[in-house]
Amino acid sequence: RLIDQTKVGAESNRLCRRSPYTSTIPYQFIQLFRRETAIMWGSRYTLAFRTAYQLIFAAIVGALFNQLPETADGAFLRSGVLFFALLFSSLVAQAEMVAAVSGCLVTYKQKSMSMFHPGVLALVQTVADMVPNLITIGLFSLILYEAAGLAQTAGQFFAFLLFLLSGCLCLTAMFRLI
Repeated sequence: RLIDQTKVGAESNRLCRRSPYTSTIPYQFIQLFRRETAIMWGSRYTLAFRTAYQLIFAAIVGALFNQLPETADGAFLRSGVLFFALLFSSLVAQAEMVAAVSGCLVTYKQKSMSMFHPGVLALVQTVADMVPNLITIGLFSLILYEAAGLAQTAGQFFAFLLFLLSGCLCLTAMFRLI
């Protein structure tokens, strides 16, 4: 009964009476997106340090794989560059587990108070991570790809970038799920 009285506000005409939540899904998405961007802005120095760390690491590893032979001997090493890039992205994504575990209690409390749906929170976190991850993974892949001397075509580079970006986003979402 208390929840029905709180639904009488501005959004009562769009919210189903049987819904346990006090606001619509789009409103929850907007509010959670604002909160996630504020959290990211508050930890901008951590994000900048993580990006700088990845760029330095890409330069070092790219220098290790520089001037690979064009024969079959170099094919195994080039696949090692691709494997390393995905492995490193997944390890960086695994660092998200600390934030996900520390935010679990807040998520459960908000769900019990019918404030936000946990599925909307997961979607917002994935969407909010796209821009920082695109910048970080884009610079990381550009430096690693050029330093390792892989094929110098735009199509192959963007396939490499798309593979790393999708892998990083999927693994970040998976680690948050756990």
